[in-house]
Amino acid sequence: MKKFFVWKEEYNLEIDIINAQHKKLVDIINRLYQSFIDKNHNNILADIIDELIDYTKYHFSVEEEYFAKHNYQKAKEHILYHRDFVRKISEFKADVDAGKMSTVYKMMTFLQDWLVNHIIKEDVQYVPALKGKV
Repeated sequence: MKKFFVWKEEYNLEIDIINAQHKKLVDIINRLYQSFIDKNHNNILADIIDELIDYTKYHFSVEEEYFAKHNYQKAKEHILYHRDFVRKISEFKADVDAGKMSTVYKMMTFLQDWLVNHIIKEDVQYVPALKGKV
């Protein structure tokens, strides 16, 4: 499978469960890309987008549970980023469902940029509060 998004060690937060979930998101993005390249625009593409949305919500709920359990000081701000992300992905999905296939590449680029920036700018901030505790 050709990869659109390659995991780099700089994304490692040294929290195993979070790293595993981030890698799973990268895998879903790569499967979305492969489906797009293979022109599987119908059910497979829609199923992968649904999986991405569902898994993202799950991942965010795990992070947010840890924030509450460990009193992460910037939790409210971080959660707003999560909500905005889900809203944006839902908008992309609506466009794809309406047959706007050019949206898929825009979505993948958005996903890659957002995930990288979110990990190295936002998620890294919670590491001191969570590392060694989860």
